[in-house]
Amino acid sequence: METSYGRFVLLRPASQSAWSAPVRLVQVVRRRRRLIPSPGLYLLAAAVGSALGFGMQLLFDWPWWLFAAGFVAAVAVFFLSTAFWGPDRTGVPLAEEWLWVLSPRRAHERQRHLTLERFRSAPFALYGLPPQWPGDRYIAGWASAGSALGLGLGHGRLGAEDGPRLRVEVRHKHLSGAAKDELAEELWLEGLDNVDSLGGGEAPAWSTVTIPVDGRPVTFEWLAGGRHWAALAEVDGHLLLLQARDFPVESVELERVTDLEHYPLP
Repeated sequence: METSYGRFVLLRPASQSAWSAPVRLVQVVRRRRRLIPSPGLYLLAAAVGSALGFGMQLLFDWPWWLFAAGFVAAVAVFFLSTAFWGPDRTGVPLAEEWLWVLSPRRAHERQRHLTLERFRSAPFALYGLPPQWPGDRYIAGWASAGSALGLGLGHGRLGAEDGPRLRVEVRHKHLSGAAKDELAEELWLEGLDNVDSLGGGEAPAWSTVTIPVDGRPVTFEWLAGGRHWAALAEVDGHLLLLQARDFPVESVELERVTDLEHYPLP
């Protein structure tokens, strides 16, 4: 499976006409094609089919255009069939995409179930703020690359433009070799008060900060900009990535999360 990385977003079922379902199913297949023909290939197929068709018409009085149309259709069917074989480009099973077309509500519930199972069966420890922290908590995101995972838990009001927010993600080290670059980019996208705080066009200047993790001090690489900051450290052989807004880094204390009851899906 190819790498799929990013913040997890639950897709809401959309009401669409049942009459458009066949068209949308074909669109899914066209989008997933491994090979995409050029227009010239269709012209070539039409030319070859027409030449053969004229010959068959002279010999057997068969309609020539059937062969022209048949050759073009054969090319189209072959390239459409590449959506069903070979490595998948999207990382999403074809059956799952079709389920979103045929029954968005069932697909939505299935997505929620699979996401919860991903977190409940996590192959590594998850971390979050201590129970006494009073804010909202939620499942914030996931990443995957084959059997490798990255799972994130969120703290703070989801979708709010102000107020404290902290995202804590644990991932396999080999899931991404550019975690610092990703965090720097996310920090910039979150909306820095001062873009120059990342050094403008220069490489961002990382420093270090100590954050307690399960009661022991852990040194994180730390990058701050305006109201936002990001941090990265290796803990028990895995990467621990933090992204925060309006959250003083000196107040952060992480603990192992053993019960996801307080981390619902958004």
